[in-house]
Amino acid sequence: MRSGAGKFAFGKSVYFAGHSWHNYDVPGKSDAARNKMSPAERKLRSELTRLLYSEGMLRGNLSLRERTCGKPTCHCMTRGDKHQALYVVLRDEGEFRQVFVPRHLHDVVRKWVENHKRSRDLLEAISKLHYEKIRKREL
Repeated sequence: MRSGAGKFAFGKSVYFAGHSWHNYDVPGKSDAARNKMSPAERKLRSELTRLLYSEGMLRGNLSLRERTCGKPTCHCMTRGDKHQALYVVLRDEGEFRQVFVPRHLHDVVRKWVENHKRSRDLLEAISKLHYEKIRKREL
């Protein structure tokens, strides 16, 4: 990992998963801009940064499906306990896509989907704070 990695400061590069993003200098802004943020905004940004850098993230919904296999001696036919299969479903280029999730990946994929939803919520909360700043002319 290169120096400056993991930092969301103006004028520094951010490296993640082989990609780099550049936060270019904004006139009148510096690393001190973080000190001018409200405690609520700093907390939201810190949690968002933790999500982005420490764990996976996946946009989509989980679909748990149950079915019988058709074998007359199987527990799904004799006891009524159906076989379960987990799928991740998302919309890609206007089409619904689905991928089977193997049982050993259930917990990981559930966490990734949860992380994506949480990051969306955090971005929305940060956006609301900025909206209020504009509304109150507190820039």
